[in-house]
Amino acid sequence: MSTVTDTRPKPVKYAVMRYASEKDNAGKQNAGTWPQIEGMLQKRDIRQRKSGKAFSPVTMKPGSTRAKENILSISMAVADIDTEGVKDKQTGQLVSVTKRAPPLSQLRPDIERYAWAAHSSHWHEPERLGGVIKYRIAFPLSRACTPEEWPTVWDGLNVLLGGHCDCQCKDPSRLYYEPSCPPEGAASAFFESNDGELLDPDFLIELARQCASQQVVIFEGNNLIDANQKRPPSESPEEIERVKAMLATIPSGCDREQWRNVVWAIASTGWSCAERLACEWSKSAPEKFVAEEFSKVWASFKSDSGIGFGSLVHYAKQAGWVHAQKPAAIEIAKCDTRGDILNGQVLAQTYKDKLLFVHESGDVLIFEETAGWVHAPTGEADRAGKAVVNLLRAHAAEQWKVAPDDTRTKRLMAHVERSSTAQKIRAMIEMAKSEPGMTVRLCELDADPMLLGVANGVLNLRARKLLIPAPSLRVTKRCPVLFDPTATAPVFEAFINRVTGGKVALASFLQRLAGYILTGEVNEQCFAFLYGLGRNGKTTFAELLFWLLGDYAVILPTATLTLSKRDPGAATPDLMLLKGRRLALASELEEHGRFAEAAIKSMTGGDTMQARDPYGLFASWTPTHKLMVVGNHRPVISGGDHGIWRRVKLIPFEETITDSECDERLPEKLRAEGAGVLNWALAGLRDWQRQRLNPPAEVKAAGAAYQSEMDTLGQWMGDHLDSAPAPGVSTPTADLYRAYSTWARQSGWKNPMTRQAFGRRLVERGISLSKTASGNKCANGISLNDEGKRAAAHFA
Repeated sequence: MSTVTDTRPKPVKYAVMRYASEKDNAGKQNAGTWPQIEGMLQKRDIRQRKSGKAFSPVTMKPGSTRAKENILSISMAVADIDTEGVKDKQTGQLVSVTKRAPPLSQLRPDIERYAWAAHSSHWHEPERLGGVIKYRIAFPLSRACTPEEWPTVWDGLNVLLGGHCDCQCKDPSRLYYEPSCPPEGAASAFFESNDGELLDPDFLIELARQCASQQVVIFEGNNLIDANQKRPPSESPEEIERVKAMLATIPSGCDREQWRNVVWAIASTGWSCAERLACEWSKSAPEKFVAEEFSKVWASFKSDSGIGFGSLVHYAKQAGWVHAQKPAAIEIAKCDTRGDILNGQVLAQTYKDKLLFVHESGDVLIFEETAGWVHAPTGEADRAGKAVVNLLRAHAAEQWKVAPDDTRTKRLMAHVERSSTAQKIRAMIEMAKSEPGMTVRLCELDADPMLLGVANGVLNLRARKLLIPAPSLRVTKRCPVLFDPTATAPVFEAFINRVTGGKVALASFLQRLAGYILTGEVNEQCFAFLYGLGRNGKTTFAELLFWLLGDYAVILPTATLTLSKRDPGAATPDLMLLKGRRLALASELEEHGRFAEAAIKSMTGGDTMQARDPYGLFASWTPTHKLMVVGNHRPVISGGDHGIWRRVKLIPFEETITDSECDERLPEKLRAEGAGVLNWALAGLRDWQRQRLNPPAEVKAAGAAYQSEMDTLGQWMGDHLDSAPAPGVSTPTADLYRAYSTWARQSGWKNPMTRQAFGRRLVERGISLSKTASGNKCANGISLNDEGKRAAAHFA
């Protein structure tokens, strides 16, 4: 009797501890397939009280009680998303709201690629108190994680879900009630599930690590925490003095709106001394100070006003305040080595992460807390040097008060005076450049292809999370729009539907292309050619993308893409423009112009780029740009190699916008929906990450037709060669070229191939060449037909 072995893969089971109630400390170990887990989460108990059966997605040590130290592994990542507030002590039902949770629909775009099941919690009451949203999401993991890994895994999950997870879920021994609701809540209770890939705990660990030094901006309800609402520092003598220094630079006799905003910014700190600080500052303009008005404005501050601590920093910097720390790490009075090196160390310590020098260009960057790294105004490094001299002078004055006759004090004061000259300040700056963290190379700026600067922070495209600008991000470019996950773009979406003629596949391709352009990735190795005659929306679409990308977009001179003689040793400022860009836009090439195929392949190949500007600056960098061409004419591509044609993505714009449809204010309306257009592109990015560009049939057909039209050799061969040449026949290449040249001129080609190029193209077609005894070159296996012979005879 033979034995049949079942080779079918066994379904994965997920460990679950089941408990009779929250008071059950022993529980029962179970395991189930994901459909079985979904079944458990879909079954809902109707009861008034929250207390009841519970579960925990863990494997426990046999015979142990519920405790962190007894957990062996965690099989699922579970997140509670809850509206917070004051609870009724008896029932746990909210009686007031302090923080709202986002609905599941808002988080769905970020998790739609994964498998998960979500169900409403017991006191989910979307109709009460403006919306009490409470639900749980369970993700099956691709592997079980250890208790040691779990805190970092949870941190990554929290980033993935926008910072909305209940922090109590970070406890791996936490119990989760099985679904229930009171009788009156049954109508609003819900269960949803999603098919997708298993969530990888290693991905969550990496996500947590990436964001460890990046403060994620959270969205509370539908309210974006603006950069101006930067969380204030804790109340300490040092921070109080810093605020006083800021207020000292801001004239309290400013206009009323600014005065009110400064008062509110101070109120946003929540400090016990905040009102006193605001009042003292306001009184410094006695002619304007009115006690009753101050009290009224102070009492009117609301945390959701859009004014925060960042507003105070902004106004102070506008007034000339420089955030400089005392040089505590360098004991100046005890240091026997004085001079430029010491001064450079002090400047570097004081301005590290505030000032940055670019090695190749000599540019100076400053870090603004609400924007990130920006190009500094002229003379910023000199101002920093002078500020350091002032710090040193203040330090010397303090030493003089303590020990006026001490030799070290006198040496320090003499050092300060020597350091006060322009020559010494310049030397200080030069020495500071060589200190760690003070100088970067061009290739280090805007180097992360998945970070995108926006008007309210830095968008992490991997996790679709907004980060507060941090010096370590090295982001210097930004888009002119806010990231707001709730924004929509109905006018823009109607525009896309119109210019694509309602072709969903073509519209989706444009969306994927826009999403791809947001990134610094160049692995598609292609360029987009928006082509169409007349008014068809292609230019409006391209110019909107160009505007949306802001600093990341650049206009590329047309001459860069067309055949033109360039001195090999000449400067290449046009290529320097591409450094750090995401979109390089070129418009309207001349009719019958010829693409510089080698240059295009170089600019779209992904290899390190090198360029030099007219002033001798040489730089090399990893390309991040995507090339886009807009035109009514298709330039000549003479090459027949696959290398150029696989790069061409010819996007047909075939719809004609009638006079009655034209709207001169359309570009303005589309820009007004900028945040929504960004969300549209981000949705395209997620689609691109799933299936890459994946051109639709319309784009493939347009590209094939373009290639066929540009195949002048193929067209000539069809017109002038015998369809059935005699066996063993050969034809002098000189006769073939004469026939081709005559045909090309009669067909209107301004620039027919040269004789040498003609020979190479024949070989590319698989036609072998040979030489006769007299040295004449012949093409084997082809012959001219009668029309071809006549053309050869008419060659001039």
